[in-house]
Amino acid sequence: MDCFSQFRNTISKPTKVEGYSVFDHGGILKKGLDNQVYVNSKIFNVRNIDIQLNKDIDLYNHNLEESKVLLRSKILMDLYKSGGNNLKKKLNGTDFFLSRETMCNIGNVYGCSKTTSWAFVLDDVIIIVKEYNKDKDIYKNIELNYFDHYFVNVITSKDGLGKLSYNKRVSNLDHYYEVSTTNISMPKKGTFKVGHYCKVDAFDKETNLPVKIETQNISQSSSKCLTLPKLASVFFKCLIGDIQTVVVGCKKDRNICEVKKYLLKNIMHCELRGDVIHCWQNIYKKFEEIKELFHKHGNRGCIRIQRDMGKNILSLDYFDEIQPEVRKLFTNEFCKIFFLKC
Repeated sequence: MDCFSQFRNTISKPTKVEGYSVFDHGGILKKGLDNQVYVNSKIFNVRNIDIQLNKDIDLYNHNLEESKVLLRSKILMDLYKSGGNNLKKKLNGTDFFLSRETMCNIGNVYGCSKTTSWAFVLDDVIIIVKEYNKDKDIYKNIELNYFDHYFVNVITSKDGLGKLSYNKRVSNLDHYYEVSTTNISMPKKGTFKVGHYCKVDAFDKETNLPVKIETQNISQSSSKCLTLPKLASVFFKCLIGDIQTVVVGCKKDRNICEVKKYLLKNIMHCELRGDVIHCWQNIYKKFEEIKELFHKHGNRGCIRIQRDMGKNILSLDYFDEIQPEVRKLFTNEFCKIFFLKC
């Protein structure tokens, strides 16, 4: 029995809808596995690893906010068109559509940080998009994004047989994404079908199953790579994507000194169960409130979903028209096609 079985009455295994290879910061979107990579199996036998995460950082094109706008717009447009101009049909009757990252944010997986998301209805599907948080240290966001991207780039290859190479240049946000649907349930209440998309870091060469790749700071006095708070967020994201394996880069300052591979069933702590269930309850209850508010207003307009710093509660504010803040989250092409429908 896998370590997720105890949660399957709350969340079903995901059903894949589509796979996309993304090139040039989201500027190019192709269906298929062109950007699928595997973790190099030899990496776990290498001693004295020294991966400098800030290598060539000044040569990278840091368009994080713009790439998110392009990516979500292109994915939604392709799903709509490939469903015969019907998003709900393509997504197998889903009630909501959002990124896994936004779903984790609604579930308060990362703690009580300040966030703003927006929701609107398209083809009877509630779309939820999180704003780029400009209140955070922008350079820190850029730096951490690059570190994660560079680490994945160094330890992966197309065939999973490559050797460790410290000289691989990071490409311009070339990734593989998957769109899936999942049922989330609340006892004695009901079930929502949720469509979600997420970057797939890599696959395991032996099992051909997806792998989650993380970096984790370690202290001089501890050999542990995954602490309980970090593990809680990792486990939650893996649960959504049915990912059983995590590869962790043990980090001191800006250098990876060791790479470890974990099966989640071997590091799952009993203390996590209550946290995970609580996160799902947060998501279900908020989805319920959002759906009721849209129903009250004939599925028109938009809703701002907001959390202030240090507060666990997400507030909802309804607007009878699509707001400028929502339009900024999508390309001009997307706005011209879809916001006349809302």
